[in-house]
Amino acid sequence: MNNPAKKYRRRKTVEAVRITRNNSWEIREWSEDMVIASPVLEPTSYNPSGVYLQIESDHLPMETAIVGEWIVKKGPRIYIHHTDDVFHQLYELEPERETSAGT
Repeated sequence: MNNPAKKYRRRKTVEAVRITRNNSWEIREWSEDMVIASPVLEPTSYNPSGVYLQIESDHLPMETAIVGEWIVKKGPRIYIHHTDDVFHQLYELEPERETSAGT
């Protein structure tokens, strides 16, 4: 059977932050209050700490993300999350550029 689908790579540079147990405030500031820590801990078998973040977005339903996952800024006020393995399949770290000549 002939497969009509073609493969595509992502080329757009995005900003992303990996969630840790201690960076929810930094993520909240970075996301302009679109990604906030839940006030309630809800431990589960896949999230024993119970820590999770709530992701609001202007055009998407609310999502939740847990420690170890990545928050990705897709556009103004649009945030999504990926598991660590999916994130690394989709993105690679962009090399830092020098800010001034000779330094």
